[in-house]
Amino acid sequence: MDLSTIDFAKVNRNDPCPCGSGKKFKKCHYRTQSNLAQTQENTVSLSKFIKKGQTPYLWFKGLKTIINRRDWGVMYDVFQAESPVLETFPSKDAFVEQARNSPSGVPCGGDYELRRFRILGEQVFMMGVRGKENRRASKHTFEVMALVNTEEGYRVTHFETVEVPKAESGEDPAFESFACVEAAYTAALAEPVVRPEVNRWPLPGEEPAEEVVDPANAVEAAPDVVLGTTAAAAETTEEAPAGE
Repeated sequence: MDLSTIDFAKVNRNDPCPCGSGKKFKKCHYRTQSNLAQTQENTVSLSKFIKKGQTPYLWFKGLKTIINRRDWGVMYDVFQAESPVLETFPSKDAFVEQARNSPSGVPCGGDYELRRFRILGEQVFMMGVRGKENRRASKHTFEVMALVNTEEGYRVTHFETVEVPKAESGEDPAFESFACVEAAYTAALAEPVVRPEVNRWPLPGEEPAEEVVDPANAVEAAPDVVLGTTAAAAETTEEAPAGE
């Protein structure tokens, strides 16, 4: 049955669920539909928090605002359309349900603490950790979220977690220990590197390089000026005889 055609707002808690399961509404789709209705009521435009041209840190601050507001429907729109993340959350309703039941199961959710960034071209990798402030936690969960810069701003393409026993988590794991980061660097190394030509200061004892001027862009130098006249005119000027 297509649930989108049902107006759940008119169904009472003790009524039979319209889905046809034979259960009461409160024992079937009540929780899912009430969560969805609340999300739609609180949802605002994604562009209110995340904009084109933001720095990665400001983007992260906008995302945390969305999470603190529990605008899970808005957060779902942060994912890139072709992102493998959508294989885990195939629909917005599934994501909202997961986020409400377990906020730590979504990117940057729960007690996520941002640790550091790494920028690779148009991609940004953010590493954070969960459980650092929980003294009872036996392990810390490190998470890397991969972003790509698009015309609408940064969007999430991957997120990956690694669990580290508390006794072994004195230092953060290397970015390269995450598969999504390693794959990005492998792809970048496969591309030819074009280094820009830059002028540099000569090293000690090294003759400065001669400046090469393109004839097409050459500009004729102006004559030297000596006290309001040209140097050539000054050389041909005769001194006035004494007494004149």
